[in-house]
Amino acid sequence: MYTLQNLYEYLMNGTALTVTGSFQNPTAGPASSTKTMRQIGDDIKALLDQCDATAADVKSGKKFFCAAAGSWGVQTGTWVTVTPTHTVTPTPTITPTPTPTMNWYEQYGPSGTGDVVQIGTMYIACDARGVGCYGGLYLTFDGATAWSNALEWAGKSDWRLPSYAEMCEIMGAVYSGSFTYSPDTYMTTDSCGPDSIYCVRFDWPLGICVTEEEAEDPDFPEYNVYCNSKSAGAQVRAVRSVD
Repeated sequence: MYTLQNLYEYLMNGTALTVTGSFQNPTAGPASSTKTMRQIGDDIKALLDQCDATAADVKSGKKFFCAAAGSWGVQTGTWVTVTPTHTVTPTPTITPTPTPTMNWYEQYGPSGTGDVVQIGTMYIACDARGVGCYGGLYLTFDGATAWSNALEWAGKSDWRLPSYAEMCEIMGAVYSGSFTYSPDTYMTTDSCGPDSIYCVRFDWPLGICVTEEEAEDPDFPEYNVYCNSKSAGAQVRAVRSVD
């Protein structure tokens, strides 16, 4: 049979157990090194108990066991706040700033390309030698009418020749200094005879438009208006009504 000493050394040190044979009465009393059952239990309990384990120990993987009442265990555990060592910053979403939408006059008017200018309720071509003025060349009335009807320019196709009243309004803006105009004679769409149209002169110093009746009166000063043959050449200036 095993002795208590055999069991103690096995539990404490791992010493292999050896069978000593049949039961034998002790030949002497317990020595100072002989362990009682109580001592064996206390020593083993001391080895097994890890009552000093903390929450951080358990988090890091330490095993624990404790037989003492109220010690660290599942029933008395606490949570641990973990501070991340690395934070991921999300990629910011970039919202493009929308490009402001320009209207037609902002694009082609004085603040844009400068191709046109607004006078009253119409837009007129600015460049006397540009597309909207047939390159500054002369046209007959029929040629000018066909040209303006077919003109597609600055994204628009509703260009036309100005009326007599519109041309006089343009001349008033020119002579008041609103914008410049090349000095020349420009045709209108108003007739002053079977084969004649009113033309307005921008090379006359007075800058005065008269009524159609006054322009036809032989006793009235000519000023800046005269009656011109449709077959005679004159400058043209395309206009379109304000949207």
